[in-house]
Parts: sequence; structure tokens; C-alpha cells
Amino acid sequence: MITTLIAAMTLFAPAGADTPLACPIMGSPTNAKSQALDYNGARFRMCCGGCDGAFKKDAANVVGKLKADSKAIGEFLFDPTTGLPIDAKKAKATTDYNGIRYHFATEAGKDTFTKNAKTLAVMPKKEVMSCPVMGSHAVASYAKAGGYADHDGVRYYFCCADCVAKFRAEPAKYAKAASAKAKAPVVQDVK
Repeated sequence: MITTLIAAMTLFAPAGADTPLACPIMGSPTNAKSQALDYNGARFRMCCGGCDGAFKKDAANVVGKLKADSKAIGEFLFDPTTGLPIDAKKAKATTDYNGIRYHFATEAGKDTFTKNAKTLAVMPKKEVMSCPVMGSHAVASYAKAGGYADHDGVRYYFCCADCVAKFRAEPAKYAKAASAKAKAPVVQDVK
């Protein structure tokens, strides 16, 4: 019982907007003005100019090594319970899990995440950056996506929130044609 409680406390570290993220390369604190790169739906800030190149070169490995006791090095750009974009400043709840900071539109969303974190905190190895509902409509970046949904190990990004809802209602229908466009996530420069 005590071991389970300690494990749960380690997995879900309290977090807030004022808790600085750590550089994914050096582990040093970052700030809101530091270099930022987006990868797999999350934003990562660097501590100095040299770290961005190292992150770009090995992002999959850096993110893949995150575990329960990791400092938060990235901030997810979406509420993982709804798949919709979220502004961290407007979030009603926040938590750090396996090195990523997650924000939620509601406290209930955070509760749902806590109960289902292994499913909701997945960082897929494949993604589609064109809206599967609208066909060939390209999604320019994670930050400009209207949301995301995961299906059969692939993360699909959408042009708008309406498409997220349509996809979630019939994922197999929309994923069938779009899955051929799936490829490994890439690091995106934040402009």
C-alpha cells in the first residue's frame, strides 16, 4: 500500500506554470524566452544555443528515455483528454507525468488523465500531419493543429476541432486512407 502510494506520487508530480521546464539536453532550467522546438505534440525549450542542434539530431531518443522520475522537459500543446489545443495560462489543472507537463481544460480532465495516463500520455512513433477528415488538407505544425486523435498507434492531427469529433466517432473510416501518410514525428522550429 505504501509502495503504491509512493509510486503514484512519483508518477504525477505537482506542477504549475511557474515551475520552469528543464532543458532536454543539459537539464538546466529554461525560461519562456529560450529557444523552443516542437516534437510529437509537445514543446521543448532549450537552455542555450547549442542544445537545439543536439535535440533535433536525437529527439526520439531523448523523449524515449523519459521516465517517472524525470524532470519536466516538455509541455504538451493539447489537453490529452480532449485532444484539443490548450493555452497553458487558461488551464484549470496541470500535472507532470514522465517528463512531460500536461494541461487540462477542467479538473475532471486531470482526474481522467490520472486514471488513464498510460493510454493518454503515449508518444506515438508515427503521425499524420494532414487532416484525415478533410483529405489532403495539410496541418502546418503541431501549434496550428485544431487537435489530434490516436488510432492504431498513429497520431492524426486535424485542421479543426470539428474534425477531431468526426474522427473519434468513426476512426477506422477516416484512418484507412490517411494511414498511408504516416511517418515518424519530426522536430519543428517554433517561430
